[in-house]
Amino acid sequence: MLVSFKRYALVAFFLVADLSFPVLESRAAEGSGALHWSARKQVWDRKSQLVSLSGNAILSQSGERLMADSMKIDLQARKVTAQGNCLYLARDIIMQSQSMVFNLDTRTGTIFGGKIATENFSLSGEKISRLGEARFSAINAEYTTCKDCPQSWSFFGEEVDLTFGGYAKMRQVRGKVGDVPITWFPYLVFPLKTQRQSGLLMPRFRFSGADGLAFVQPFFWAISRSLDLTLGAGTYSARGARLEFEGRAAFESGSAQANFYFQRDQTYRPKLIDSVTGALSALEPIQNRWGLLVSQRQSLGEQWTQTLRIEEVSDANYPSDLGDLESRREAVLTSSFALTRTTPWSSGVLSVRRFRNRLGPNPLKWDGQVVQAIPTLSLTSNERPWFSRFHGGVATSFSRFSRIEGPFDRDVVGEIAGLPAVGLRAGGTPELGRDPIRQGSRLTLTPSLYTDWTPIDGVSLIPSAKYRASFYDFDRTQTGVRTLNRGYLLTQLEVTSELARIYRDEDRSSGYKHTFRPTLTYSLIPLIQEDANHPFVQQMFYAQERGFSGYNFDNLDIIPRDSTRSYNNYFLPLGNSLALGVVSQLYRKFEDGRVARQLEFSASQTVDFRELRLDPSSRQPLSRFASALSGDFGPISGRVFYFYYPYALPDPPSNRNKVSSSLSYVFEKATRHRVLDFERSVTVGYQYDRLDGINRIKNLTGAVKFSLTDSILPFAGVDYNLSTGPDDPGKLQRVNTGLTFQSVSQCWSATINVSQTLERPGTNLDFDLSLNLAGEGFSGAGLPGGF
Repeated sequence: MLVSFKRYALVAFFLVADLSFPVLESRAAEGSGALHWSARKQVWDRKSQLVSLSGNAILSQSGERLMADSMKIDLQARKVTAQGNCLYLARDIIMQSQSMVFNLDTRTGTIFGGKIATENFSLSGEKISRLGEARFSAINAEYTTCKDCPQSWSFFGEEVDLTFGGYAKMRQVRGKVGDVPITWFPYLVFPLKTQRQSGLLMPRFRFSGADGLAFVQPFFWAISRSLDLTLGAGTYSARGARLEFEGRAAFESGSAQANFYFQRDQTYRPKLIDSVTGALSALEPIQNRWGLLVSQRQSLGEQWTQTLRIEEVSDANYPSDLGDLESRREAVLTSSFALTRTTPWSSGVLSVRRFRNRLGPNPLKWDGQVVQAIPTLSLTSNERPWFSRFHGGVATSFSRFSRIEGPFDRDVVGEIAGLPAVGLRAGGTPELGRDPIRQGSRLTLTPSLYTDWTPIDGVSLIPSAKYRASFYDFDRTQTGVRTLNRGYLLTQLEVTSELARIYRDEDRSSGYKHTFRPTLTYSLIPLIQEDANHPFVQQMFYAQERGFSGYNFDNLDIIPRDSTRSYNNYFLPLGNSLALGVVSQLYRKFEDGRVARQLEFSASQTVDFRELRLDPSSRQPLSRFASALSGDFGPISGRVFYFYYPYALPDPPSNRNKVSSSLSYVFEKATRHRVLDFERSVTVGYQYDRLDGINRIKNLTGAVKFSLTDSILPFAGVDYNLSTGPDDPGKLQRVNTGLTFQSVSQCWSATINVSQTLERPGTNLDFDLSLNLAGEGFSGAGLPGGF
């Protein structure tokens, strides 16, 4: 018999239809909980309150019905005993058996040689007892959530105890696929709830060229409502033993999570990079490799918030080799601690950040050349009105910069530019103004003031001014560099307007609204106070005039007066410039009252008037042109970011464009039959960036998911390098393809994914098997594919 949702249509039919059974007599019991019965033959002993029915016996009360060849009803005990072809129908359950004992009030009872089925599961056995609304016990019984017959999978146990919202406990269990037993367990416990519960999770399997066959068996421990952890143990056949830990805690005022991974690796051979020649030399192999990631957030009252993030590894190659950590594609590992206070008048942050360079010469040690910001303190007053028309505030910050390998760095800019070696490059003492200072303390103070004025309707003028003062202490006893006072005044006038038009449909219940906001911003830095002969100022100018950045601590050191010659750290000129920007938006109002932004376009460019004073052959008055376009039209959505650098000198010179785009079309996306994923979508992306002669990008990405049926979902993805040339041939960066099969029985799902990347050589094979144990969704583990 097919056990499917069709049976619930049958239930409804029996409950509401006027059945035309051949009934000789129909009667109803008096009083509360009225019962109605009918049969070919009826005997009602009113003294003992016993009713005997035979021949097409039917007993019904509100919302349920019982049918059998014969039955006896004890009206006083509210109990019925039925024999022969028993069928009990209710809105949430169907029971079939040859005999049944049933309580009409508690809906509990026992069936013999029968089957119980709900929307989520079916249970058949020699003897089944319903002990409560969600609890069943059985002898020699078979359990499954499959909606087909014979079932795709089932568990058969000599003793079965099921509590929905709790656990299934079975003794002498045989796991079956179809009718074929494939596993045996003396005792088996598995969850029948969607809430957290302790127990073994589905094991994870994967095959890749670098790891070999990977197997990890995780165990989940629900310690309390706010605390749990997952422990995993296994092996990577090509590397060695594997251990994993994940702990999570949730509190009323915060949360925390810690992940630790340990890998015994017999294949790892670290390499040392020579800082001068770039040559590689082998170091002693290490086998005990590990990665740690901790994140935590805590609210300390109404005003204080504390956050913590720690990311650490045994060696700098661990993130890319094992792929466990979030920053596996990043060049730097960042750990930080922050304490924030917010009041109605001000906000402040105390932070400590620590950086670890993954591209350093020795992967086993810290790169001592990295500058650390420990600590950083910032305090900002909230804007408040002044003299009724003006608003303003004050921001201040303090940072301490230091590094392990001393306060001076080698002049990398001069080395790249081919300048004669001096200072540290020549093996001598630091050359001030060229060898950058990497140690010091900085205090900044920035008061600001602005107002707004509307001379005519639709046009707003916003004049503003702020002065940024900075004081530097370079530890003169260690560096010999004197202190430095710097400051500049930035004044701006912003002119903005908004034009809008509404297009209504004929019934005026829906339509479109288009807005257009042009903005003109004039910026002027009329005052700069600094010592041009100070080594710190000289080193920044030395790098900037050669098109490089990085000879400062961070962007707060930069006075954005002139156009930048570096595209790695791009900022707009504010010394004497005019910026033009536009934002255009299209909104749609639907008949149901919903309003959605369907289209937005923005563009901006700045003219630097200071550049017009220079020789025509060297002036660069235009900043980069920046624009963005995004759209969301139901099934179609996409975005494009476009930049044009008019004075860039890439090879060839025409490659001054930078593009990042994506486009998606979702034909259909839904969840079928409550648990089966159905998706038909296509996504393409394009990236183009040839400004950097070293890290040139010209990539095309694509991903497709196209469900053939409710059960079969194939998917594929590709990342292709479109760059072509004798030294830069086009090649695949990553490719993957896979298939998800969701059984029509709605009780199991399997995903297989095959992928290959240049980052981790070799072919990866991922497999995920999930079971619908509780009938409410797939639960399983693995390393599922996807793109």
